[in-house]
Amino acid sequence: MNETFCRLIEDAEEKGLITPGITTLLGVTSGNLGIGVAFIAAQKGYKFIALMPAKLSLDKQILMRFLGVEVVLVGKDLRYHDPHITCQMVTSLSPADAVQHGFKALLDRVEQMKKDVED
Repeated sequence: MNETFCRLIEDAEEKGLITPGITTLLGVTSGNLGIGVAFIAAQKGYKFIALMPAKLSLDKQILMRFLGVEVVLVGKDLRYHDPHITCQMVTSLSPADAVQHGFKALLDRVEQMKKDVED
């Protein structure tokens, strides 16, 4: 699987869409995919920001941070706020909203961060 993501990154590089050391990679992950992307990003010199549901295992969060990933947790009590602050406690989502919009909430945070994070 890492080979596929490596090829996706190389293809974007060849097209001039991304540049190591300049472009920030941003993605939603439950951990396993993000760990693979983290290895590739580190090898190629990219900053990688991973948005993860806050309820996921702490060991995956720790490993990704160890690999240099900025982990942004999104969940019932955590909402993305500032690209320079990993996560910040703000208003809570209702349980129904969290279930119904869980993945959509993660994608909405990605769209917001694409506006907030340079390149």
